[in-house]
Amino acid sequence: MKRRPAQKRANPMLWIVSIVVAVSMICSLVATVLPSWGAAPTPTLPPTRAPLWTPSPVPPTATPTATPEPTETPLPPTATPSPTATPEPTPIVMAVLGGGPDTVDTLGDTLAAIAAHGAHLILHPGDLTAEGTEAAFQNFGAQVAEAGVPLYAAPGNMDVGAEYAHYLAHSGAPALHYSFDHGPLHIAMADASRGVIDAEELAWLAADLEATEQPIKIVTLHYPPFDPGGHWAILQGGNEALMELLVAQEVDLVFSGHLDNFGEETRDGVHYVVAGGMGAPNPGARHIVWVTVTEGEIAVEAAPVIPDEAQSSAAVRPGGLS
Repeated sequence: MKRRPAQKRANPMLWIVSIVVAVSMICSLVATVLPSWGAAPTPTLPPTRAPLWTPSPVPPTATPTATPEPTETPLPPTATPSPTATPEPTPIVMAVLGGGPDTVDTLGDTLAAIAAHGAHLILHPGDLTAEGTEAAFQNFGAQVAEAGVPLYAAPGNMDVGAEYAHYLAHSGAPALHYSFDHGPLHIAMADASRGVIDAEELAWLAADLEATEQPIKIVTLHYPPFDPGGHWAILQGGNEALMELLVAQEVDLVFSGHLDNFGEETRDGVHYVVAGGMGAPNPGARHIVWVTVTEGEIAVEAAPVIPDEAQSSAAVRPGGLS
């Protein structure tokens, strides 16, 4: 049997080289026909939009000019202010009245004069009425209320009726003795209506004066502790003890009434004033005692109720203290 001759194997490397050469030729041909193939496309820029507005050109900046320093205008000289006047202190004005036989009948004129003078208060050392009846006290109280000036009374011997019931009801006094302050003044209204000032009343007065811190002390009572013109119209008991107490407590002024005339005297530093002629029958004795207190200075003057009565303070003094 004849053996077939073996087939000759193809070389693989030869095949690979042939394929590579063929591919290269094809690529060269394609590149020749389509030269732009394989190149990356050049990007196309979007169309430029026309600006909506064209900014105006900025003018060239001028060379800055130095700002001149402001020149200070000299201020006119300040006028020296005029000194402010120190206000004058307002004085305290009191009217002191004494009783008399026709006190209520003449009260209207007296109160009108007091209100017109601008008094701040009235002190009355007793004998508000001559009769002591309730009707007389009602009349007195009504006239005082109408005048509108506060009145502070101490009881007199003519006010004792009905055991002081009418006096306490219509005089405005809260009790037979009491005290109050007005500005720098401390004023004690004591009860000497029965002609004596007893130990109990002196004890009350001493305690009252001792307790106050006011710089000016004033005491008002009905009977004066002394009278150079006679002893019938003065206190009949407690005189010396009262005056010693007034000195010890450094009392400045003591007002009393009952004598129906004006008088004043200073003893041991205490100034005593009798104001008794508001309603005296003699028009020349009808007076008001004006007391003016200014910065601790005290002035006392007796003047007629009505200027036309033309009586000097000296003319209303007979019968009183001297």
